[in-house]
Formats: sequence, structure tokens, C-alpha cells
Amino acid sequence: FFSMVDTVPVGALACQQNAFLKELSTVVVSCTAQDTGYEVVLADTILFPEGGGQPFDVGYIDDIEVTNVQRRGTEAIHFLSVPLDKGKEVVVKVNWERRFDHMQQHSGQHLITAIAQAECDLITECWHLGEKVSYIQMASAKITEDQVACIEARVNACILDQLAVTVIVSDDARHDPRIRKAQKGLPEDMTGPVRVVEMQGIEQNLCCGTHVSNLGQLQGIKLLHTETKKGSTLLYFVAGNRMLDTYGGLYKRERTMSKLLSGLHPEQHAEMVESMRKDVTKMMKVNKTVSLELAEYFAKDLAATLDPAQYDGSAYFYHRDEVTS
Repeated sequence: FFSMVDTVPVGALACQQNAFLKELSTVVVSCTAQDTGYEVVLADTILFPEGGGQPFDVGYIDDIEVTNVQRRGTEAIHFLSVPLDKGKEVVVKVNWERRFDHMQQHSGQHLITAIAQAECDLITECWHLGEKVSYIQMASAKITEDQVACIEARVNACILDQLAVTVIVSDDARHDPRIRKAQKGLPEDMTGPVRVVEMQGIEQNLCCGTHVSNLGQLQGIKLLHTETKKGSTLLYFVAGNRMLDTYGGLYKRERTMSKLLSGLHPEQHAEMVESMRKDVTKMMKVNKTVSLELAEYFAKDLAATLDPAQYDGSAYFYHRDEVTS
């Protein structure tokens, strides 16, 4: 075990050295009480602290739930609801389903970004890993359907080729022959270890996140749609298990729609719904016309029931909730 005061810095954490670790024995370095719970620092951890566009991991330290992990300086801070004794030997377990999902989406983003630039000269500005779908913000006012199709075909070809994904940690990145493209992205004041993710023959990118070790582990990527945003374009995507879940859900909804539309083939759904929408619009117009005509008859009938000798000039109202005009 590590000593009571030694901690592995963020950038060299166990989860960053081997993203496939699901369990780790370590030691509690410190535990600090806060208004909302306790902040725990461990000698090392497999729970990734939020960063690089990737959300934090969740999991357990022994049987205590870890609800958040954040980077503070070079330390990974674990948020718990109960305290842990300093110096205690503990076992950390990661929520693997969440972690692997993040790995697939993050590696998928790297791959899409690299191919989009190489094939279509589209530059990534930033990205967002969402709960259901993610997007990459591209520095372009428009991305054509042909470009989307080209990028999608190329990234899935790379996945079929099962290209390797490796992590390079260098103490002298400016002069390290292993790091080529990533050197130009280094800040001038960067002096410490640098972590670079390399996709075989595709790209090198500075990154602190957790990634797959082989592009085949992405299973597949589907580019969904684009949206414009202040001169840029958001390219939405799903990768891996999210792709399977998304299209499994779409198929179930498609089957339900077919039953509701008397067994109509899915390719005809849009045409039928559009026809029904037009029919509803016509019916609403007819309903409005008939309602106005009925209102005239109700007004005449109401006027006939009034005694002119008792009428004081006040307005009379007749309302029916089920009728609009």
C-alpha cells in the first residue's frame, strides 16, 4: 500500500493507467467534513474525476456509495455521505456500466473529430457527453448530408479494422519522439507529465479521460443529426451500447406505430401521419365554422327567452367547454 501521505496525482491515476480496472485496493489519505457530506482523498483510485468533457465516475469505497469525484489541483476528491478513517485500507469499485459507456462515447468523439478533420476539414471546437446522446461542436456554419455520410462510413471502417488505442504518458512531451501531433497543443508553461491518447494511424490528442483499448470495442457509431448554433454546427452521435439501445427503442416504437396504423409498413408511417394531420386540420376548420353557426342560433334562442320589460342592458354569456371558435 501507499504511505499515509503519498497520493498518485491526477493524470497518473489507476483509472487512467488502465481504464478496464473494476476494483482497486488502496488507502484513505484524508477525510474532510463538509456541509453536504465528506470529501475523501485516496492514495490512488479507479474512479475518474470529471474532466476533458467526460463526466465523473460513481461507485463504492467498501460499501459506501461515492456520488461524485472531482479534481482539485492534482488530487481526486471523492464525495461520500459518511466518513472514513484516515489510514484505513479500503477497496474501491467502479460502476462499470456507466464507466464503459463513457469510454465508448469519449473514444467515439476522438474518432469522429479526427475523421471529420481529415476527410472534410471540419474542426472540433468542443463536445458534450449527454445522458442519452452526445454532440460535437464543429467550426462550420453547415455540415452537408454527404459529409455526415462520409464521416460515418469512415469511422465505422476504422472500428471494423479494430485499430489500437494507446495512452502515452511523457515527462518531456516537447522532445518525446513518441508524441508528434499533440506537441503543438501544449501550453507554453506546461512542465509536468503529459498524457496523450493515440489512435493507431489516425490521431494523437492530449486527454485526461478513460478510453477503449481497441476501436473494435466501440461496436459502431451512428451520426444522428446536425443543428446550427451561432455560426457553428452541432453533430449529434451515439456509440457502442447507446447505439444498440437507441435503435432498439426506435424499432419498438416503429412496431407500436404499425399496430396503431392498422399494420401499415414503417416506410408509409410519415405519409399516413401527414395525411391524418391534414384531415385533422380540415376537421378543425369545419368545427370552427359549425360552432360559429351554432352560436348564432343559441344567441337567437337566448334572446327569445328574455323579457324586454325586465332586461337591464347587461351582457349575457353562454359557454360550452367542448366547443372552440
